[in-house]
Amino acid sequence: MSNGKPESIEHGLWRRIRAIDPSSTSNAKYRPLDEFIEKVVDVPGLTAYSATVDLARNISVRLEQSGRARRATVVAIIVSPEQEAESVRHIEDALVDYLSRKRPHAEGMVIQLDAAGANVTLVVHPPGADRPHLKPFIFPKTTVTQSTEYRWRKVSLGELTFISVDRDQPVLIQEFPFAVLRSDDWDDFGVKSLFHLTVHLDAKSQYTIGFVKIARHGQYTGRIGIPDEPFQALPPEYFSLGQNFSYYENLKLLGVQVHERILRGLRDTVLDASILKRAQQQKVWSTSLARMSSAKRALLDAPSIFSQQRKRSNDERSFTFETSVGGNWFQTHFLFSTTSPIPSRINAVIGYNGSGKTQLLANLALAATTGNHQDADERQYGSILSNSSILFSSVITVSYSAFDTFTLPDHILGSAERQQAAQQLLEHGEVFGYSYFGLRENYFASQDTPNSLKSIDSITKEFVAALSTASTPRRQPVLARALEILFEDPSFGRPGIVEELSFDDIDQWVNHFQTFSTGHKIVLNVLTQLISRCDPNSLVLIDEPESHLHPSLLAAFIQSLTLVLNEFDSYAVVATHSPVVLQEIPRKYVHIISRFGSISQVSSPTGETFGENIATLTRESFGLDSARSDYHSVLQRLSRELTIEQIEAVFDGELSSNARAYLLTLSRRNARTR
Repeated sequence: MSNGKPESIEHGLWRRIRAIDPSSTSNAKYRPLDEFIEKVVDVPGLTAYSATVDLARNISVRLEQSGRARRATVVAIIVSPEQEAESVRHIEDALVDYLSRKRPHAEGMVIQLDAAGANVTLVVHPPGADRPHLKPFIFPKTTVTQSTEYRWRKVSLGELTFISVDRDQPVLIQEFPFAVLRSDDWDDFGVKSLFHLTVHLDAKSQYTIGFVKIARHGQYTGRIGIPDEPFQALPPEYFSLGQNFSYYENLKLLGVQVHERILRGLRDTVLDASILKRAQQQKVWSTSLARMSSAKRALLDAPSIFSQQRKRSNDERSFTFETSVGGNWFQTHFLFSTTSPIPSRINAVIGYNGSGKTQLLANLALAATTGNHQDADERQYGSILSNSSILFSSVITVSYSAFDTFTLPDHILGSAERQQAAQQLLEHGEVFGYSYFGLRENYFASQDTPNSLKSIDSITKEFVAALSTASTPRRQPVLARALEILFEDPSFGRPGIVEELSFDDIDQWVNHFQTFSTGHKIVLNVLTQLISRCDPNSLVLIDEPESHLHPSLLAAFIQSLTLVLNEFDSYAVVATHSPVVLQEIPRKYVHIISRFGSISQVSSPTGETFGENIATLTRESFGLDSARSDYHSVLQRLSRELTIEQIEAVFDGELSSNARAYLLTLSRRNARTR
């Protein structure tokens, strides 16, 4: 502040750059500037990194010198006031080239001080970013350009061609750019409309986009035929819908000229209301294209990706789930809040072993995946009774018990579809938005050994694949923050490790991953998998997260999970036996499932659970009767044979206060009965 007036951005830059000590060798000298940039931009998860550069050839050196530098989503290059204009232009060109080759999703700017203040000479941003994060730093004389602009100019000069091939058919070399639609045998009540889309911009640039369903007016059965010859756009009688939010998110990363050409070429219903209106009148729309909840949710959420106006869900979200876990049908009412000041995105399910907690989660996974359009095989698992707006973009199930019987995605659909679902699971890690992560291998339904367990090598490969998927501009900052919470746990003993590692150096992560314990490997894998799969409005189902985890690490995981859910506007239901988990969840979000023979019922805890002490939670919420604890019977026997002083001596004078109080109670009781 100066004379009561807010500080201008130009003056804020100038003041913080002037405060940088050029003689200091510590990169911490740039932190005030980085924090100022992050505050001005004000985008959750965005990280800034600043460096002084005198020579253009030093750009890559400065921006690769640390983990924090490599993870930054915004970079600021400072050039001295003495630099000649030609030298500054070389540095600007070097920054554009570096971001184009190494960091196509990052933004950058070049700043030079002069007598009047700070002058931002260049702002560079990814293609398709209609509003660059660095827009507040674009001054009248600032040059604005796109990284990777040369690539998109090449695309705009030629037609993007679509090629249709069978599932296992090789793709012949085509003139770039082109997109491949690979047909799939998935069957929706007699209709085969599923295709997998990849985009090839040049010989070195292949992008996996995901699954899309394509249909044609008037066709209700059989395989949807699309042109055999290469084409630039589908005929007017066709329409399409991506099958999850990530499909559109991946398209967006290709830039506006590419994704618009693909969406228009495939006559996508997300961006064209007239195509959507006609498509919704076709039977194939409900039985195939919009059959799954993930596709319906994508139709609602995907437009916000391209409009730059990401919508958050309503303040409160609730639904009632009716199901059976081996007896009567009963209902559970789940409630979530997105604006409450207390933790409210996680619901907990507790109960004795055999009460049906795991089965409840497995049944909920199916109902949330298929949405309202279920066949007879699917309805046996239960249904969501609330209004039809309860749709989830993806369902992510997690169970790391070696003996779990959690329903795998290849078993959740109708019997005729299970083989196809298992194949999709093996190839793509999910089935229409339903993912499973755990120790069990994913086998075809017809195999005899469905409970084989994954090796450490398999878990490591899963982690590497998830790390790669999570290293996008949207996901990587969330992953970094979530991992920082985990690594602060004393069991890791590795504070600051996230700063040392680069998400671009997979080998470095693998080397560290292999040194961790089994519990550490599992919690790292789970968290990375969640971030790689989570989309807005995802439902995460976790069965007994306490397996393999020390209580303090479990608490850190719940904190990281809360961060992920907040960042992705998503929700979780956790089945647990742990009072540590319950300590983090308010009473209104806790459900106790009880079973009496074939009768199941759901109730709420009698007292508040959030922040309650472990002993009270164990007694009140988990129903541990202290009279049935072994140590009570031992103390009762000792009190009949020894004095309190003698019992103290048996424990070397270190009897716990709780045990001592119990002995005093027994002593007074015995005295009254004599």
